[in-house]
Amino acid sequence: MGVLLVVLLGAVTLGPSVTRITLAIILLVIYLFGILYLSFVWQLANVISVLEDVCEYQALVKSKNLIKGKTRICAAIYLINILCSLGIYLGFIASAVGVDSVWGKLLHLCVWSMIISVLYLFGLVIQTIIYFICKSYHHENIDKSSLANLLEVYRKDYVPLDTKEVHMQHSMV
Repeated sequence: MGVLLVVLLGAVTLGPSVTRITLAIILLVIYLFGILYLSFVWQLANVISVLEDVCEYQALVKSKNLIKGKTRICAAIYLINILCSLGIYLGFIASAVGVDSVWGKLLHLCVWSMIISVLYLFGLVIQTIIYFICKSYHHENIDKSSLANLLEVYRKDYVPLDTKEVHMQHSMV
């Protein structure tokens, strides 16, 4: 938003000529595409740093290399996620404006917060799916045993169901 303001103020203060405004719009579009590209490279680097034994700059480089060939689909999915976030934000604003009570506004806040949380978690799943799609597109091997060992840390409190418990649930239905 700050860049948009600076570009528009620069175009207006230097004089409203067609070439300056056109140049400002071109620079703004290039800037927005650059931010979009950096955002989904960064998000894929976050997934890489969790699922592989690569961190920091190496994860960013690997992410940039993985996205090659699937840049358009990554950008489209990222834009859809941004538009959904914007829709949730605008929906919250529209629904909370008409409510006069504090409790009503808190209820709206809780509902819209749960919706944005679901969108955020859905986005994390989509990022992981994009990671696997990009890996398969580049014919890179997915080391399932290494991945299982790495994710084993997150399974500490998981207790698998006993088969007897599963059969009892089926018999009660």
